[in-house]
Amino acid sequence: MALAAFVAPIVPARAQAPAPARSPDPAAAALAPGPTASDSSDGAGRPSLFRTSDLAYAGVVFGGVLLIEPLEGFERSVRAHTPSDPTGFDRTFVDAGDVAGSPYLDLGLALAAWGGGKVAGSPGIEKAGLDAVETLVAADAVVLGGKILLGRRRPYATSDPDQFSPLAFHEVNQSYPSGHAVRAFALAAVAVADFPDQRWVPWVAWPAAAATAASRVVGRDHWVTDVVGGAALGILSTRVILRLDARRGRGGSSSGRRAPSFALLPVPGGAGAVLDLPLR
Repeated sequence: MALAAFVAPIVPARAQAPAPARSPDPAAAALAPGPTASDSSDGAGRPSLFRTSDLAYAGVVFGGVLLIEPLEGFERSVRAHTPSDPTGFDRTFVDAGDVAGSPYLDLGLALAAWGGGKVAGSPGIEKAGLDAVETLVAADAVVLGGKILLGRRRPYATSDPDQFSPLAFHEVNQSYPSGHAVRAFALAAVAVADFPDQRWVPWVAWPAAAATAASRVVGRDHWVTDVVGGAALGILSTRVILRLDARRGRGGSSSGRRAPSFALLPVPGGAGAVLDLPLR
């Protein structure tokens, strides 16, 4: 799962001659490259908390709600091809995703990485753990509010993807966005940003996050738009948290790794979402 990156050994950098001072925004740069002059810093010279590039992620989160009705036929078709009672490999896949995206397990491992890194004297793991804790807490707060406010009914309880009960507090009416997808992609984004020198990390983190999200659809716990919106929200949460860390002077990765990005594309009969994930 995505959190595997938090317990990866950190390869110490070789001794080098003193180099010019780097930008005060090293961690945030990993997930927010290419800002314009107007949004790279605030009036006090600190990194901006929000950037225009964040609109793409916000657009997917809110666009997911707006596209529910246009994509109703697609959502029904996907649901029809998922088992009402998974068995065999499907059951194993669904159960694994349920565990991987558990808020208790993910937060517990993040806290363990934070504390373990501090005790072991590993700043890289300590920072990744703290970034994960902050991201999970912030993202889950937004997720819970969105679930209650929208009240979308889960696919295991209805075949109608456009069924809502706003301000619903029952779990069956808390489908959008997918909390498992939010946490999985948030942790993957943290891992990729905080361990840029570990080239295997994105090859494990992104597929693990995608598999976790897919398992929620296979198990009829979520509609496709739930997990797509959740993935965007998870990455957006990480981008903001890393910039907040930079504003507070807590550095991290010096990599210029390209950010993951979303794009909405028209397709016959509706719209499609494309997720571009950096692997190098």
